[in-house]
Amino acid sequence: MNKYLLVITVLLFTLQSCVKDQTGFEPNSNIPLYTNDILGIIEDESGAPIEGVRVMYDGQEALTDIFGVYQFKNVKVSSDQSFLSIEKTGYFAAGRSFSSVGNGTIKLKNVLLSKTFNHLFDADKGGSISETNFTVLFPANALVDKLTNQAYNGQVKAAIRYINPTSMNALNQMPGTTTGLASTGAVVCLSNFGTIAIELEGIIGIPLKLSPDYTFHLKVDLPSQLTDIATSTSDIWYFDPALGYWRQHNSAALIGNSYEADLNQLNYITIANMTPSKIVSGSIVDDEGRPMPFTSVMLADKSQSFETKTFTDNYGRYSSKIPENLPIDLWINKNNDCESISNQKITIEPINKNTQISDVKFNLNNSKYYKIKGTLVSCSGKNIQKGYAVISTGNGINHILIAKDGKFEGYLYLCNKITEVSLIGINSESNERSTTLSIPVSNEVNVGSIIVCKEEKDFVHIQIPQINLDTFAYSSIAFTDGNIKSLEASLPFNASFFGISWSDAGTKGVKIGKYNILPNKGYIALKQKNNIIFYKAISGIIEITEGASSLGKAFKGNFTLELQQDGRMQSTFANGKFKATY
Repeated sequence: MNKYLLVITVLLFTLQSCVKDQTGFEPNSNIPLYTNDILGIIEDESGAPIEGVRVMYDGQEALTDIFGVYQFKNVKVSSDQSFLSIEKTGYFAAGRSFSSVGNGTIKLKNVLLSKTFNHLFDADKGGSISETNFTVLFPANALVDKLTNQAYNGQVKAAIRYINPTSMNALNQMPGTTTGLASTGAVVCLSNFGTIAIELEGIIGIPLKLSPDYTFHLKVDLPSQLTDIATSTSDIWYFDPALGYWRQHNSAALIGNSYEADLNQLNYITIANMTPSKIVSGSIVDDEGRPMPFTSVMLADKSQSFETKTFTDNYGRYSSKIPENLPIDLWINKNNDCESISNQKITIEPINKNTQISDVKFNLNNSKYYKIKGTLVSCSGKNIQKGYAVISTGNGINHILIAKDGKFEGYLYLCNKITEVSLIGINSESNERSTTLSIPVSNEVNVGSIIVCKEEKDFVHIQIPQINLDTFAYSSIAFTDGNIKSLEASLPFNASFFGISWSDAGTKGVKIGKYNILPNKGYIALKQKNNIIFYKAISGIIEITEGASSLGKAFKGNFTLELQQDGRMQSTFANGKFKATY
């Protein structure tokens, strides 16, 4: 039996133009913009890639694939700061702030925090929640429905996560980066003493917030490594996902070995001191002057109260905001277990204006520099327009090389002990991958043409151009056989689904051919802000291009749909393609 299916999509647009916000901050419209490809990787806290993460940038949307990879092609990026938003059911929403130093390819990385509502208390009594590093106290009768602002008096579920600023993953877990917007409007660097993410909801999932008349009490323990540099008071900052900056709010007091404050807002909160910022930029090269692309670069002041991270682009260039008038150490983050590279540091002398410094040179020592290139070709023999090569060194580290017009080329820094790597080609448009190839390493390797023709898993690809929706579904792809056949999928948004139905005269199995979509048997619903816009498929065509006559066999096809909202005559059109298992 077909279900009534809902597709819930939030179409968000990040701020990339000169738009003044409610606090008076106005981005500088004269800052140069560059044309870049963006290559992003999203992992969970164990380092495993997360599939189906929704990433939004400048009115465009992408989803991560089986390797946790997403891409944006030929987008404009600010030389000061741009921001992309990240969402995935079961995880705290996140984002990444970044900048560009010129046309090229940018690498980004995020580690998402799982979101589990594992704490309970009654709203009319208040509650105390404590874990190893923090305590949160909520007063009685302080919560309201986030959507209606009506008082809430039922049971409350809380999801709270702590980010230890001394953790190796802290900079990947924090949204934005270590820059804030002070109450004066100045952009500053943050020296972080601890970050908390908090969300509350009612027992049936109603999002909750504090009434404006109430505050909750937050206590965050100070990591032992930071006790010597802790100050008697520090600033409280909330993360602003519209701008990609942390915003200064009020202050926290150091009581014993903990910072404490009374607050009114939830979500991401950090405790940090601020320092005026300037931008440093340059290039990272090896001892022979060759650029080191997509390299993780760490920058910290001598006390390491401030620390930040960036990646070089495909030309080895980087830029980052750092505290002004302070010497800053720069080093390469651990590189493929080659400690001889990551143990080298250079010092950037204090700067009091935006500064481009000379090339930073690192000695490869026991590492080697390899060039690898090739071409990704589709099943039909054409160069793949949107794809990449995954190169694995066998120690859990993957290198991603973007293909342009099918061609990829890049450089690897590997230890002497590695004699071969594995390579997989990915076609991001068709959800296909190649077989795994073993490649002996040498100074320069041309792997030639790689046929990307092996599909990884079932999928449904849906496009609605009128609302700029372009998304893949990889989970819960279900086909139902019978007099009426149906194809359903769970989309990568909250409580979101897709479904269509057709009939082929009751024949068993899935036969090649074109069939009419059964009117009002397909459904898509799009959630915009607080409203769900419900569509019915009033007509359409499904074309089966590869059939399946027996259980366990795959079938493929495409579809076009004419959609209408209840009570409206104007049509919206959707199209897509799929692979499913009979």
